[in-house]
Amino acid sequence: MTEAPVARLRAAAPRLEELDVLRWAAILAVVFIHVSALAIRPGDNGLLASANRLSRFAVPAFVAMAAGLAWTRPPIPTLARWASYMGRRLLVIGVPYALFSAAYVVPAALRRTGVPGALSAWAEAVACGNAWSHLYFVPLVLVLYAVQPLASRLMERAPRATTVASWLVAAGWWYVWDALPVIGRTWSWWLLYLPFATAGWLYVRHRDPASAALARWWPAVLLAGGAFALPAVRVPLTDRLERIAVAGPALKSIVSNASDLAVLAGIAALCAMAAAAWPTLARLARRYQPLVYGVYLSHPLLVFGLAVAAKRAGITAWLGWLSIPLTVVVLAVVSLGVWALGRSRFTAWTVGVDPGACGLASAMTEQGET
Repeated sequence: MTEAPVARLRAAAPRLEELDVLRWAAILAVVFIHVSALAIRPGDNGLLASANRLSRFAVPAFVAMAAGLAWTRPPIPTLARWASYMGRRLLVIGVPYALFSAAYVVPAALRRTGVPGALSAWAEAVACGNAWSHLYFVPLVLVLYAVQPLASRLMERAPRATTVASWLVAAGWWYVWDALPVIGRTWSWWLLYLPFATAGWLYVRHRDPASAALARWWPAVLLAGGAFALPAVRVPLTDRLERIAVAGPALKSIVSNASDLAVLAGIAALCAMAAAAWPTLARLARRYQPLVYGVYLSHPLLVFGLAVAAKRAGITAWLGWLSIPLTVVVLAVVSLGVWALGRSRFTAWTVGVDPGACGLASAMTEQGET
C-alpha cells in the first residue's frame, strides 16, 4: 500500500476519544497500585489490597489500546517500512526507557561496584526490563508493535481462531515460566497479555457494536470482573484451581485474565460515557495524553521518595489512609514535571514528547500519526 492511501485511511479514521480518557484512567490506576503498595503487607486481604488488585486492569488496558490501534492498521508491507516503523518506536519509547532504567539502577550500582559495574547493571536492566517492577511493560509493548505485520493479517483473516489461540497461548505460557531465563521472561511477557491484545483489536475493529453492548452491560461486566478482586472470592477460587493437577495453572490464568478483561471492559465503558457526556474532559484527555508515557516511566521516583519521607517521619502506618490523596498528588506533580520537560526540545526526548507541542510522536497511541 502506498503512502497516499495510507495517509487517506488515517485521516478518515475517527479518533477514539474514549481511549484518551481510558489512558488517563489506566495511568491513575498504575500510580495508585504503587502508592497503595507502600501500606500493604504480605498476606493482607483488606480493602486496600482488594482495591490494589482491582486496579490491575491498567497494564491490560495499555496492551489492548496499543495492539488494538496498531494491529487494525494495514499490515506493514515491506521490511524497509517495518524497519522505519520500529525505528521510530525504538527512538520514542526505547530511549526514555533506557534513560529511566539508568536512573533506577545506576546510582546504587555506582556506590557498590563503581563505573564498570554500574554500566553492566544498566545494560542488564535494559535487556531484562527489571530496573523497576513496572518497566517490564516497555519490552512487552515493543514486541506488540514488532509483530504488527503478522498479527494484523491473522486477526483480519481469522479473528475468532486467533482470539481463541491467544487465550490458549497465554494459559500455556505459565508451563514454561520456570524454565525461562530472566531475559526470556522479559521478552515473552507479551504472550501472557495476548488475550488483551486481541480484545483491543476486536474493540477497535468493531467499535460501534462493542461500545453499544458495553454501554448496556457495563455494570454487570464490571461487578463480575471485580468480584475476583475480593479475597472472599479470589483466595478460595485460586486455591481450588491450583489443586487441579496439570490443568491448574492454565485454568487459573484463564480465570484471572477473564476477570481483568471484564474489569477493563467496564472501565472502558465508563470512559466512553464520560467522553461523550463531558466534551471538555475528552479534549483535555486528548491534549495531554502524550504525558502518560513519561508519567508511567518516572512516577516511582516520587513514590519512592514519599516512602522514605514517611518512614523517617514515622507515619508509614498512615499511608493506607492517604493512598487516594497521595495518588492524586503524585499524578499531578509528575504530570506537571513531564509537561515541563516536554516544553523544551532539549529535554522532551527524555519523556518521549515532541518539544513545544506536548505531542508524543504517536508511538504509544497510533492515533493521529503523521
